[in-house]
Amino acid sequence: MKFAERLAAHITPEWNSQYIKYDEMKEFLYQYEQNAPVQDDEHLLQRYFARADEIFFQFCDKELIKINTFFAEKLAEAQRKFENLKSELKDNYHLMNRKKDRSMFKSSKLKVDQDDDEDEARTKLLEESDLKSPRTLGSNSSVSVRNRGQKSSVISNVLSNTGAQTITQRLIEKNRERQQKNKQFRKENDLKLAFSEFYLSLILLQNYQTLNFTGFRKILKKHDKIFKTDRGAEWHKTYVETAPFYTTKKVDIFINDVVNLFTQYLENGDRERAMKRLRVPPFEEKQSPWTTFRLGLSMGMIFVLLPVTILLLIFTYASNNELSFNWKIAIKLYRSPFFIIMHIFFIGINSYGWSRSGVNHVLIFEIDPRNHLTYQQLLELVNIGLFLNLKILILKLILPRDDLVLV
Repeated sequence: MKFAERLAAHITPEWNSQYIKYDEMKEFLYQYEQNAPVQDDEHLLQRYFARADEIFFQFCDKELIKINTFFAEKLAEAQRKFENLKSELKDNYHLMNRKKDRSMFKSSKLKVDQDDDEDEARTKLLEESDLKSPRTLGSNSSVSVRNRGQKSSVISNVLSNTGAQTITQRLIEKNRERQQKNKQFRKENDLKLAFSEFYLSLILLQNYQTLNFTGFRKILKKHDKIFKTDRGAEWHKTYVETAPFYTTKKVDIFINDVVNLFTQYLENGDRERAMKRLRVPPFEEKQSPWTTFRLGLSMGMIFVLLPVTILLLIFTYASNNELSFNWKIAIKLYRSPFFIIMHIFFIGINSYGWSRSGVNHVLIFEIDPRNHLTYQQLLELVNIGLFLNLKILILKLILPRDDLVLV
């Protein structure tokens, strides 16, 4: 693959104007080569190519300043995002630890309070029973037995009430803990998504560095080949290899830190699982050959079934002077799936147009860049829906009314 095609396939659409203008620079070199004077005057040729070099290197310098400025802006933006993510992750981690300690403390405290309440209830009841019990030795035995029975029933009632209150307290605590866990789960998922998106932006920025550096190297090498000089290699060594967008290693450091933080705090040390979550899709959305084959096959079936359905409708109406079914009811039955099919069809067509025009609809509509349907898969769904509906309609036209009652 030529570099121009590779550059067009791997650029980030939103940054299209910030990449090196490789095609324009290459066209500039070819144009000056074709317009070179054909005279044998060597001095004239040197002046011509010197002027071309001056204009070309001014163009290169302008592109280099543009790339360095844009890269510095994106790097500063990445620094701010990373600091915010680290702060949120730190707060979330401390909050989780506090909640764990608080839940352990509450469970132990609840058990101690329950035992204290039961002991206090028993002590209070015993004191009241001692005050109310007869103090004379000659009291009636039946009265003492009755008092002992009332005392035991009161104790059991109080203890049962205390147990009910304890159970209610436990249910409230469990419900509160469940709500906190759900809230914490949503917070953790949001953090995972934020880190995943930030990791993707870092990979795009790293790709921006590589493509622009390679673009300068390729175009300056082409310059030296066409103009038969080594000034391009010298300019590359002097300016490009010392440019901030190439020499800085902060993007690599950010990527390594994101992977380590994500693995340690959000995936419990499972690096394989973390890398699977952070996996970046290919920059060029290649269509599967099997998907292309299925799409072509389904479109072929639709192109056959559609005229067959129209011919059957015409011949059925011509032979019977009426259709074999109530077409008004049929329209009401088929309009719902037809609208769904039409909606998916237009989404597929728009996705194809956006991808060809360089519009990153995945980013604009916040679609998961690692798992989404391509335009071919969307059009395949449309063909499957049309095939099923046309097949049912053809069966209704072919089979007699007694054999198939659809409406």
